[in-house]
Amino acid sequence: MRYTLHKGFKSINGQVEILDSDSLCYLVKNYSKGVTGQRTISKRLLNEFVEYYEKNPTKSAEEARNDLSGKTIIDKFEYGYSSTLMTLAKMILGEQLSPQDKALVVQGANSPSMCEEPLQLIYYGAPGTGKSFTIDRVADETNSVRTTFHPDSDYAGFVGAYKPTMESVPMSAFVGKEVHIAQPQGGHAGTERKIVYKYVPQAFLKAYVEAWKRYSPTEDNPYFLVIEEINRGNCAQIFGDLFQLLDRNNQGSSSYAICADQDIAQFIKDDENGFAGLSQEQRDVISSFVLKKDSGTEEHIGASILDGSKLLLPPNLRIWATMNTSDQSLFPIDSAFKRRWNWEYMPIEYDKKDWTFLVGGKRYAWGKFLECINPKIYELTQSEDKQMGYFFAKPDKKSKEDLWENDIISTKIFVNKVLFYLWTDVFKDYDLTGEPFVYEDNEKKKVAYRFTDFFSTKGVDMLAKFVEGLKLEEVIDDSIDKDIVEETFTDSKTQEKNKKLWTAFFEYVKTDDAFKSVFKIDRTPSKDSWMDFTIGLPNVWLNVQQLRTKSKVRISVVVRINATVNSIYETKKEDLELKFSEATGLRVGSKRTGLTNIMSVEFENEDFDTLSDSNPLFKSIADNLIAAQSVAKEILSSD
Repeated sequence: MRYTLHKGFKSINGQVEILDSDSLCYLVKNYSKGVTGQRTISKRLLNEFVEYYEKNPTKSAEEARNDLSGKTIIDKFEYGYSSTLMTLAKMILGEQLSPQDKALVVQGANSPSMCEEPLQLIYYGAPGTGKSFTIDRVADETNSVRTTFHPDSDYAGFVGAYKPTMESVPMSAFVGKEVHIAQPQGGHAGTERKIVYKYVPQAFLKAYVEAWKRYSPTEDNPYFLVIEEINRGNCAQIFGDLFQLLDRNNQGSSSYAICADQDIAQFIKDDENGFAGLSQEQRDVISSFVLKKDSGTEEHIGASILDGSKLLLPPNLRIWATMNTSDQSLFPIDSAFKRRWNWEYMPIEYDKKDWTFLVGGKRYAWGKFLECINPKIYELTQSEDKQMGYFFAKPDKKSKEDLWENDIISTKIFVNKVLFYLWTDVFKDYDLTGEPFVYEDNEKKKVAYRFTDFFSTKGVDMLAKFVEGLKLEEVIDDSIDKDIVEETFTDSKTQEKNKKLWTAFFEYVKTDDAFKSVFKIDRTPSKDSWMDFTIGLPNVWLNVQQLRTKSKVRISVVVRINATVNSIYETKKEDLELKFSEATGLRVGSKRTGLTNIMSVEFENEDFDTLSDSNPLFKSIADNLIAAQSVAKEILSSD
């Protein structure tokens, strides 16, 4: 069995005494050869040595340093304190721990007021590593209060303050020298709404009161105060004298109580949102609370907690927080504050989910992108703080309709969130001179990508070139719903190719007498016209759209019914779809977008560079437009 060492524990041989500890280190007093000194011992290093000692009980700390050198990233300097380290290891394993100290450890472990979760914990790491997500697994709206620190956060905004609020108050008037209070009469309540000043509790007091309401000496009912972005606010200013309460004892409560300000004490005692609304059973539990100090003394403090004169964190109140290490320069957290928290680093994991992102009609694994770009961020900045976690960007598309959550990050999100962060936050102070952040221009010169390159007329072409430079493997899945994941591809070469395509189509329909008898042809195609080729009909638009994906081009004939005739469509939707399908001989897919109704049929062709072979396709498109116009006209004229 391993024992957790606490403040005040001494080794049996009298050589080592634990003076203090935090989540990272032990502060110990060492007595050796008539000399007394204080030393700081890393808990990670001590745990490493304990594991080594269990397997090699005859070896010394010096031998451990030699054997473990280069095998872990832990600094081996403290192995120089070989005698202290050996004694601490034997204390943890019980060989140098007194029966009284062992009993305290066992008692604390079995105490119903103590939970396996840390009382005060900060999850820290790069943005998007899942810090809030991890907290949400245990803290929800039923057992927590959540707040976010920011540069303007202060004590009043965290604890509470008097604020103007609207309340119903009795109407009154002077009659002579007497004040008369209005009585309810004739359906009137005898009250009026007025602005009054009232003490309004904020996140800390809400969590404090609720935790005491749920406190039980026989079972653990944890309540969480969750603080997001804790280092974005000035913690010393925000916590004020509450800082003293963060010292917790073996019981789990604050080691020391503090005197409450008068306004706080009055709120706790008299307000229904404080302790005034407690049941008698809850009052009895709180009033009987005894503070057991680590020194062994006891203080019957329950009555003072109940009347609000003293503040003391109950054992079931957990204060958990998140911290982006990329924001650590906002408000540095001092060492005294750090020492009162457990810290848990959230590493970047690249296989949390099977998310992909879209660029140029191709899908790539999101985790593989992070695996590629994060080392380059570190190489450039020499810091892990600016790297991105898996949840940095959230998917906004589904690869299949039956999925319960999105799994594809669109090009829009990828550019406007991911690349925007890289170019405006990470790379802003650095010269980009190497792959994959440079490309060859027409003069074969190496030019660094600018963020604006991804939005120019050649935008997606440059974006695709950048992503291709990362040498990521394309994700190919034939089961993916193409209607959901395909995006328009508008690079300059494709635009010009499609200008030729639509110019050829215009020339074709000018020779189609049936088509000319129905539609007026007066539009000259531009290089962008392929994206939304439209020939109009009153209240109805018949569109031809082309979406390029990989090597294929998909042509869609789309019927859009204006919202002004939306009621007609709603009453005859099935009839319209059936007749359109019968008229064209093709399946109709329908969906609803806002107040516009869309039906589409699709054609595919492998290669549109050979325009001479496209006339059959052009005739098919034209015939379907005519059929759709006929059906729409029939339906609209039937009412």
